[in-house]
Amino acid sequence: STLMNQIGTNDASVTYLSSIAINNDPGMPLLGLLLWPSKACNSAGGPQAEYNVQNFILHGKLIIDRDYCFYGKIYMDDGAIIQVNPGYTCNIGWYDPNLGSLLRTTIDACGKMWKTIEVEPNAYLNIMNTDLNGALYGTYLKDDAILTTKYNVSYNNNYIGIYNDLEDSKSIANLTSTNFYYSGPFKENCSSCNGLRLYDRTLAGVYLGNSQIIGNNVDAENLLNGIISYNSMLKLYGCYFNEIRDYGTPDNGNPNGKAINIQGYAQNGKIELSQFDNCNWAIYSKGVNCEVIRNNMYNVLTGIQFDYSPGRSFKVFHNDIEAENLGINFCWTGEVNTVSVTEN
Repeated sequence: STLMNQIGTNDASVTYLSSIAINNDPGMPLLGLLLWPSKACNSAGGPQAEYNVQNFILHGKLIIDRDYCFYGKIYMDDGAIIQVNPGYTCNIGWYDPNLGSLLRTTIDACGKMWKTIEVEPNAYLNIMNTDLNGALYGTYLKDDAILTTKYNVSYNNNYIGIYNDLEDSKSIANLTSTNFYYSGPFKENCSSCNGLRLYDRTLAGVYLGNSQIIGNNVDAENLLNGIISYNSMLKLYGCYFNEIRDYGTPDNGNPNGKAINIQGYAQNGKIELSQFDNCNWAIYSKGVNCEVIRNNMYNVLTGIQFDYSPGRSFKVFHNDIEAENLGINFCWTGEVNTVSVTEN
């Protein structure tokens, strides 16, 4: 039998990539080591070359202090963390848009929940053709971190898919062909995550503050909320939200069940050519300039709610809304700048 490669020894382990990425032979994995960066990324094969496969179990924290590529199966132990250090680029998964890929990269829990992939200030994380399963936060973005997802990335059964510190971070998330699902139940809470998980269902696919969020073909299903953004620029095009409900969770003044919850101070939100099915709210907007154009909203309680937003502007054009309670609700908006509601 073949032993699975293991990085670190327990949940307190801290391993620097530069100390273990020294194996030069992709055909001969060495226990406790990973491939040299140029071998992992298959640099000799050219910019479109398929990465070399590596499978391993991670215990504790792996600190990425070199530009690096992961392709294969990564099994995350209780509370495990991958940390991308400032100034470095980490690529997870491989896909050729012309040829496709025979192998999906998977990052999965082996036991309790793992904690996160943490992207430090001015670090870059690129994810493609990958499943991220069973984390507290699938991806955690620090100040000025940049995340790009594309070619069918799936966040499954994570408490939050993509998250940051709402007060301090100014991150960028460029999301294309990216899915957020809850199929339940969660893994047991990680030992270092006590008090951080409040609900037994995914709180949000994306939960970001002070950020730039651009989503194309984003799919969120069976979650408490789809996308939550505070003081952020949000642009969504061709997205799909289904079964976004509160699922009996308490109100606490800001109830769950919002496919899109965008709040802030004179920021801009634009949602276009997207579909919302079976949601408590399709779009909830508070304090932002918001454009809602050519969307379909079916079997929702409220289609669009504009809450307290003095001095802001709204454009609502060509939306098809079938709502049980209210189609478009201007609720205590204050004295707004301009409102244009046409052919809905």
